[in-house]
Parts: sequence; structure tokens; C-alpha cells
Amino acid sequence: MTIRGPSYVALLSSVILSVLGPIGCTKSSPPNSSTSKTSVEVFAITKGEVPPATCKATGVVEPMRSHYQPTEVTTLCEAAIKKCQKELDTIASRPTTERTIDNTLMAYETSLAEFSDAVWPLAFTGYTATDEAVRKEGSDCDQKVGAFSVTVSTRRDLYMALSSRTIKDAPKTPEQSRLLEQTLLSFEQNGLKLSDADLAKVKDLKTQLTAKETQFTTNLNEDVSSVDFGAEELHGAPDSFLMGLKKTSNGLFTVTTKSTDFTNLMQNVSVSESRHKMLSAYMNRGGDANTKLLEEAVVLRSRLAKILGFPNWVDARTNDRMAKSSAQVSTFLNNLKEKLKVRNQSDRNDLLTFKKQIDPSATSLDPWDNAYYSYQLQKRDFSLDNEKIREYFPSQTVFAGILDIYSTLLGVKFVKVENAKVWADGVARDFVEAPSQMFENWVWNADILDRISGHYLNANEKLPKELLSRMLAAKDFQQGARYTTQLLYAFL
Repeated sequence: MTIRGPSYVALLSSVILSVLGPIGCTKSSPPNSSTSKTSVEVFAITKGEVPPATCKATGVVEPMRSHYQPTEVTTLCEAAIKKCQKELDTIASRPTTERTIDNTLMAYETSLAEFSDAVWPLAFTGYTATDEAVRKEGSDCDQKVGAFSVTVSTRRDLYMALSSRTIKDAPKTPEQSRLLEQTLLSFEQNGLKLSDADLAKVKDLKTQLTAKETQFTTNLNEDVSSVDFGAEELHGAPDSFLMGLKKTSNGLFTVTTKSTDFTNLMQNVSVSESRHKMLSAYMNRGGDANTKLLEEAVVLRSRLAKILGFPNWVDARTNDRMAKSSAQVSTFLNNLKEKLKVRNQSDRNDLLTFKKQIDPSATSLDPWDNAYYSYQLQKRDFSLDNEKIREYFPSQTVFAGILDIYSTLLGVKFVKVENAKVWADGVARDFVEAPSQMFENWVWNADILDRISGHYLNANEKLPKELLSRMLAAKDFQQGARYTTQLLYAFL
């Protein structure tokens, strides 16, 4: 058992919130006008026929809060843990003769669900808060939640209380039967069938592992590494990218290792050494600290798997999943490897041939060549330029289109909240990447694209059908190389 993260709707709210700001309606006071941002519109998400006036009458609403004072995240996080702890203690201590499905299994499920709803917005600030102190509190909360999750998942008294042998009535529905089965299985996978001594080892190892995993993620999130380049070293970079970069006192451009900066440079800059420097900086985010954490985590995972009765971590993780074992995983991945081999080699040959046309002395592809020559070859063969495509996806048009689609998909309404607080100024800067991530394959549907596109100079000018046709024609471009990279990650 692990404390669950946010539900699909909560994740959706997080995505919208991170772009638009807080959503919903409550009776909190209006924001101070000096801190209110007007450059980003904020919407309330409602179910049914809640009129827009409701939001205006009750002030700014933050069902998922985005602003916290120093120490507030810590206080709320610890209070949520304490509340859940008390509820679980009540379940575990209830006399056997009084245990029912409702006051045991369902109470347990409800307690953890409410706990998740309470703590995940707090932990979320560790990734998004603009105040460094609040962000640290969010990261600390994330680690506390992880440690609490381990404690809950290794409690023998809870496991015994939830055992069907100690509950006097049977599950009322197939769903409750499934829930009981999976809940008990989750406990058992965390060592509840082991001796007390071995269970204590499992708890200790999982606590250490959770702390290292959280710290690893925090280090990446807090990484501020960058590389400074002269204008000549960024030859080929689009003006829109250069205009968004900070400059040093001596006039150099500072390129961060955030994904948007990294991708822009790697795809567009023709100077090989600049791409080499950028790739090196990007691959070394987190530095030696994260390398050490990763090495330690690998050891902890191996030790944990063996105590739980598995030969390795992969077997421990796949035991209750479709693959069932590391052998099945290896068979599947090696099968994919053979199928991808020919296509990958063909894709790489195409890139090398293209590189030789630009640099006749070239004999091989370097790792920092792939993104550049792939993107340049795509522009040549399919007449596709991301900068031109971006013109049809200004942020506010994309926002409105996505809200419209989700209104239809989820049966909700989005109502503009006047003078609302926003998460942070400028959060919409890179939202142009979101459509493909949110909608996956069906973003290629012409009707969907019409709803989220509109040229920045004329919103009524939708993405041209001819341009969409070229985008569709390029959809499988370099897919062999792309999927081979994903396969490499899977083998790791």
C-alpha cells in the first residue's frame, strides 16, 4: 500500500491551475490589488448550472491553494498526518466484534483518500511555489508523506484489522470485494507475511528509499545550472528564443537546463560545440549528489527485493502487474529491440547522410547531433518549422480551446473569476507544448485542432489543412530512433 496521489480530476485541476491559477468558489477575501495579476485569466470550475455571479459574490476561491505563508505548509502537512494517524488508530483498535466493512475497510479507504486530498496540494508547492522557503516546506512535506506512507503500509495491526477473518460482515459489492483483496495484497507486498524482525527491516529500507527518491526529485527541481554563450555560439537559434534569454553583465546569453531552453538550443543551434556543452550540462543536472543518491537507491532496492522474497527489484515491482516477472519484461523488450533495429538504423543512416551534406568531413553522429539534424531534416523534407506552427497556438487561444474541450469531456463549466490570485506571473509562457501532451493521438484530429488553434494575428485563421497534412505526413518521422531511445530507458 502506498498513499495515493491525486485523482485524474485532481491532476487535471493541477494542470489547469499551474497555467491559469486557482479555480473554484469560496468565501475567502479578495486579493490585495497590489499583488493581483491581470495578465493571466483565472476560471472557476463548476458542476451543473452555477452562475458566474456566484464566484464574483463570494470572492476568490482556491480549492487547491497556490499561496501559502512561511510555516503554513508545514503546519497543515503535520496536521493532516496527525488526523490520518488518529483515524487509522481508531480502525486498528476497534474490537473484533464491532468490525464491519463500513467501519473498517471503507473507513480505511476514506481516511487515506481524504489524507491524499489534503497533502498533495501541499507537496505540490515543492515543485511550483515561487517562494523558496515555501517550496522547501513543500518538498519536506513530500518526504514526510512518503515516510508516513511506509509506516501505514507496514502496520501489522491495520493488516489484521482489515483481514476478512476479523470483519463480521462480507463485502456488499464486487467492488468492495476487489478493494479488500487488493488492500490486503498491498500490505503483504510490503512484508506483512514476514516475521516482525524482517518486517522492521522492510520498513527501514523503504523509509530510506523513499527519502532518497524524494531528495533526488527535489534536487532536479531545484537545479539552476546553466551555460553562457556568445551570440555567435547560438547561430541558428530563433529570435523568439533569444529574446527570452537573460544576459550576463558582459553580454553573454544564459541558457538554462530547463527543458524548453534545452530543446530550443539542441534543435536549432548549428554550432556543434554549443550543443555538446548544452547536452553535458543537461545530463549532469543534480550533479554528484544525485549520482550518489541513485547508486544508494539501487542498493536499497536490491536489498528490499531479497527480503521480500524476490531475486531482484524488477521481479518485486512486476509481480502483481501484467508482466509478472523480470523474465517476461526482458522477453518483451528484446522482442521490441529486434523489431526496432532495422528502422532505427535506417533513421540514423538518414541523419548521417544529411550531416555529410552539410559537413562532407563527417563520418559519424555524435549524441548532441541527433536532435539538431533530426529537426533540420524534418524542416527540409516536410517544410515544417515549429516557429511557424507556434504562430497558430497563442496561449490564450489554446487555453480557451482546452477549457471548451474539457467542458464537453467532463461535463463541467469554466467561469471566469475576476481579480483572482494567480500562481505566478508568466506561467503561460511554455503552455504551447501542452496540447500534444494532454491529448496524445487525438490532438491530430482536425476538429480538435480547430478548437485550440488560431493565428496570433487573426484568431479566426485556424491551422491550415495543408499544414496539418504536412504535420501528419511527418508524424512517423524518425520514430525508429525515438522509440529506441525509450527502449534504452526501459532496459535501464
